[in-house]
Amino acid sequence: LGNRIRVIPGAASSDLERPDDADDRRARLGLPDRFMLSVEPLTAASGVGDLVTAVADGALPDDVPLIIVGEGPLDLDSAIADAGVSSDRLRVIPLLDRRDLATLYHDAALLVAPTVVDGFGQSALEAMRAGTPVVHTDAEGLAETCLDAGVIVERSEPSTFGHRLAE
Repeated sequence: LGNRIRVIPGAASSDLERPDDADDRRARLGLPDRFMLSVEPLTAASGVGDLVTAVADGALPDDVPLIIVGEGPLDLDSAIADAGVSSDRLRVIPLLDRRDLATLYHDAALLVAPTVVDGFGQSALEAMRAGTPVVHTDAEGLAETCLDAGVIVERSEPSTFGHRLAE
């Protein structure tokens, strides 16, 4: 078989096309006209806590809210409340069905992948398939997944990550 077989590790699912009823889904989810998206497990290693800090510090734009989709042990709702961030600037919603997720990927202004650990970067790949720009950390897995198609934000100085992300 020689060169007729190619192994491609990981791919974006073909079921993430923007659904015909996307406008109804947007309305049901209460999505704003423009928003940033992050699809990550709610863990310390996913970097979503840094996103909450960036919103609380005013590093991210006020007029483009952040929607975090995910579940996990990290209680982001409490962190958001403690930081005094309003729900019109930052919302956390649990994992969605694939058609809702497709709507989010296609309609987001950009996807933020803030992970601090190595991983494949499935959400970044799925966002790129939807044509959504991706801003991601320099975690090796994300850098390999996105290559030069994403904007890399180095995590070398955590205290300024949110501001560099906003830039």
